[in-house]
Amino acid sequence: MVTSFTKQTSYARLVNGVDVYVLRVPKSGFVVTTVALPGGAVAMRDTAGLAALFTDTFPSATKTKTQDSVKERFDDLGAQVAVSLSKEYVLFSLTTLPTTFSEALELLFEVLTEAKVSNTEWEASRMRVSAMVLESAEDTAHQANIALLRALYDKEHPHYVHTTTDMYGKLQQINKESLLHAYKDLGTGVGALVTVVGDISVTYATDAVTRVATRLHEQRQTEVKVSSDALVVSGSVHHTVAIHDKENVNTLTGIPLTTTVLDDTYLPLSVAVRALGGTSTARLFNELRTRQSLTYGAYASLDAFSKSYPGYLRTSAIFPNALFEKGRASLCALVENFCEKGITARELSEQKEELRYRHVLNLSSVRSVATALTGALLSGYDTTYLDTYLERVANLTLREVNDVVKEQVTFSLMKTAAAGSIADESKII
Repeated sequence: MVTSFTKQTSYARLVNGVDVYVLRVPKSGFVVTTVALPGGAVAMRDTAGLAALFTDTFPSATKTKTQDSVKERFDDLGAQVAVSLSKEYVLFSLTTLPTTFSEALELLFEVLTEAKVSNTEWEASRMRVSAMVLESAEDTAHQANIALLRALYDKEHPHYVHTTTDMYGKLQQINKESLLHAYKDLGTGVGALVTVVGDISVTYATDAVTRVATRLHEQRQTEVKVSSDALVVSGSVHHTVAIHDKENVNTLTGIPLTTTVLDDTYLPLSVAVRALGGTSTARLFNELRTRQSLTYGAYASLDAFSKSYPGYLRTSAIFPNALFEKGRASLCALVENFCEKGITARELSEQKEELRYRHVLNLSSVRSVATALTGALLSGYDTTYLDTYLERVANLTLREVNDVVKEQVTFSLMKTAAAGSIADESKII
């Protein structure tokens, strides 16, 4: 489908700073457009619940259209729209037919630059989001994740999160103006990105984007003051949240890291973490489920990473209540072994082979190509990253990978969090 991202992708920077990338995929039959505007969860962190309200009210009404008419028009055009937030961006996804691309894109930018929310829509949204927050108090996976992030990070850190109780209380205090202000803050072209992938002419797509994206102003967003050094380095190692009448315990471990996706250490570290727990054939799954029969599944991942903010090594497992303490101890032991020794030559070889097949599979559809291109660009890479990815993976040595693990992953910084029918060990929630 795509033989060279570098050769096949067209690039243009608009006068207001918007970067536009267009990749034509002939005969695919549809077009996937992503509009990434600077902002995201970190920019909205000072107003708890704002991010959830933002996604709930999208697509909003505009100055000339009601919210219902906006949704109906997208449907009439055969267009699918969605919104999501990363740490640094708000991403709007638009899937259209080639024939309706221009009109659907025009409507999307009308929503982005002329958003309007009625009092009725505002109150309905706040009630929906408040209900979801209350329901999440019974979600063991969600509560364990909150406990872990609060155990790892201080309030000034970009990954710090509010408790469910705090979130609900703050939601009742937010006003509609905060939401409209968030839309206004998004309206900058400086740092914005638009990618268009699919069955469409490069010139036609670029011209269409240029017409609507020039509505974004040229003023850079005000930076939010956060500190990636604001870690919790003392206190309890283990943290639990008691939620009654649960059959299982969601259990997590986390180790904060200092690397970002742009550092040379990120690729070898990501390959090592995949070997630890990236799939159902990795070390954690094999040890905790297949050999010890302690869990339904166990996984590891690098979470919350971006080009500006370092993330953390996260492992997860679900243990039956009676096996929780034994399971947590085994999980921690496996993480400690990984920190001290890294991975084996066989594990590295298996990951290289799997990543080779996965990379090809991930580029087998228009949507996956669009996701890969946008993800690479938002991470701070250029198009050569995707073209050279497999070569860089193949050239990794075992010593290089394990040196990075030992240098970057410090077991003494590990914290655990668990939620279920267990006694509280910490009042973190």
